Amino acid sequence: MRPPASSSGTPSAWVPASACRAPGRLEGQVRAVPLGSGPRCGAHVAPGAPGAIEEWTGTEWVVVGVVENLAAAQALLYPPPPTREKPAE
Repeated sequence: MRPPASSSGTPSAWVPASACRAPGRLEGQVRAVPLGSGPRCGAHVAPGAPGAIEEWTGTEWVVVGVVENLAAAQALLYPPPPTREKPAE
């Protein structure tokens, strides 16, 4: 990345916007990444393909698990909300 022409030229003057995010903001976030050969594409392209579950450590994505397909990844990443039981009357 090159500094803007009006910049003083020091690295702190032209830090990329992604580096300005609050530290740890994404730490612990998880995502599903399709496994397979070829270019990386969305899981919807091959919903039956296996996928990796990755967690952001603050500096890199680390594989924490493998799922057999898109449905399994969605069930892991987006569990249904707990149901509340109504008190007995």
